[in-house]
Amino acid sequence: MVIPDNIKKIVIIAFVASVTLFQLYISILPLTGKAMLGWYWPFIDYPMYHGAINEGDHIPVRTIVIARDSSGNETEITADMVGNGISLFRFLNLVQTLEKSDEEHTNLVNLLTSNLDNSDNIVEIDLLNYPLVIKRDGAEEAPSELLKRIDL
Repeated sequence: MVIPDNIKKIVIIAFVASVTLFQLYISILPLTGKAMLGWYWPFIDYPMYHGAINEGDHIPVRTIVIARDSSGNETEITADMVGNGISLFRFLNLVQTLEKSDEEHTNLVNLLTSNLDNSDNIVEIDLLNYPLVIKRDGAEEAPSELLKRIDL
C-alpha cells in the first residue's frame, strides 16, 4: 500500500504541532501555580532548570524518611518498604507531597508505615534533608536539616 505524499505531510505536520503544543502546555502550567506533583519529572524538575547556584547555597541532595516508635527506635523508610514496593520516583513524589503540604495526608502516612514491623507503635515521622553546600573549591556535605516532623 502506497501512502500519498499529501497524507504523509499532514501526519508530519500534526505530529510536530502536537509536540509543540505539549511543550507550550508544560511550559505555561508552572506559571499558573498549580502543583505538578512530579508528573513532568524528567523535564521540568531537572536541576538544570532551577536557575543559578551561588557559593554558600544549600542544594538538596537526598531526603530520608525516618519513622520513630514509642520506645525511640528509628527505622529508615525506603521505596522498597512502602506498600507493594512503589518506584523510587513515586516514593520521592509522595515524600515531596508530605513535605510541602499542610494537610494531614493520613492515607500517605499509612502507606509509608503499613509494611513496618512496628507500625502500630510509630509516634512520628521525620523528613530529613542531607544537602550539599557550594564552596569555592567544590561542594561539601552539610549537616542534616529537619524538613518536617509529622506527629501521629
